[in-house]
Amino acid sequence: MKFNDMKDTFLARWLDGKLSKSELDDFEKSQEHQDYSKIIEASNRLYVSPYDKKKAFENLQFNLKQEQKRKKIQLRWITGVAASIIILFGINYFFLDYKTVKAGYGESIAYVLPDQSEVILNSRSQIKYNPFTWKYKRKIKLEGEAYFKVKKGKDFEVLNNGSAVLVLGTEFNVRAFPDYFEVSCFEGKVKAQAGGDSAILIAGNAFRSIGTDTEKYQFSEEIPQWLKGESSFYRVPLLQVIKALEAQYQLKIISENVDVNQKFTGSFTHKDLSLALETVFSTMEIEYRIEKKNTIILSD
Repeated sequence: MKFNDMKDTFLARWLDGKLSKSELDDFEKSQEHQDYSKIIEASNRLYVSPYDKKKAFENLQFNLKQEQKRKKIQLRWITGVAASIIILFGINYFFLDYKTVKAGYGESIAYVLPDQSEVILNSRSQIKYNPFTWKYKRKIKLEGEAYFKVKKGKDFEVLNNGSAVLVLGTEFNVRAFPDYFEVSCFEGKVKAQAGGDSAILIAGNAFRSIGTDTEKYQFSEEIPQWLKGESSFYRVPLLQVIKALEAQYQLKIISENVDVNQKFTGSFTHKDLSLALETVFSTMEIEYRIEKKNTIILSD
């Protein structure tokens, strides 16, 4: 008897024990009997546990509670991260909250810094510093001109576009513009650096940078003349004098037709515009006319 010759009814009768003795004897001698017997033996080893509703419900509740715990932990983590971000943002805002002090046209402002150092701003000048970190790092950004009286303590730095003044305790004046930087020491000692050069200054010494050129020179004034109501210059490009006039008198000076790189030595008053214009431009043999209110045109 071959497996392919078997019919489903034969196998069914065999499983039900309904084969005749002769049929069973013949079948037990065949290879097919051995194969089917192995299948039945393996099937008998399979066991499916009875369905326990109570146990299944308990497992369901347990899984739900675990999921809720996971979500709570996740929520706490998200909340913690959000709080950390808010705190970090607040700290950054706190420590990056710079104080700005400005002087308007034609005015000067005296200001006392957190360490009791003093700064006096010339017209159209401003400083920025961080009051919260001042105790650990005394740094000021300057745009324009200012006179400093620095209390002894940690390093004190005045910065502007890569130029800097470093002091421990002294009195000095700084003119800081994008294309012009000048430091004049009136007391103590300062280190000035600009354009890749640096100089140690004592009272009566000055250092300046014009473009890529730097120089050191001496002066005799005891305090900056602008504190007395008069701006003074020593071999300064005319362009810087024009900027000082504009800041002091709220002017617009059109200088396209003159050489603004020629050097000027002298001063002008802060109290009389006509006299100031005459003092600067007549000395330089430059003609000027008032075109309209607060606008002056220069010509050779």
